[in-house]
Amino acid sequence: MGKKILIIEDEPDFSKVLAKVLFSRGYEVMVAADAYHGIQSAYQYLPDLIILDVMLPAGGGFSVLRNKKLSSKISPIPVLALTAKRDENLRESALGEGADAYM
Repeated sequence: MGKKILIIEDEPDFSKVLAKVLFSRGYEVMVAADAYHGIQSAYQYLPDLIILDVMLPAGGGFSVLRNKKLSSKISPIPVLALTAKRDENLRESALGEGADAYM
């Protein structure tokens, strides 16, 4: 298997499609549906990349970013923040909280 990617996304249809595309390109993929399970999965799975929906239930994407910064175990993992909202303030907030990229 290739590099590991953790998708933290609450929209099941989108996460399935994204996981399928990444898997077909040789990535090992895990999906978590909320912030709480996303943090747990990051600790257990230690992915090479986290794709994070910033608009999540159970704590929200920003709580994932804040928790990630507090742990030397998962803080080095890069995060691609993802949202369907077109909002410059949201982008700046995500990058300010520690996302490495925003889309």
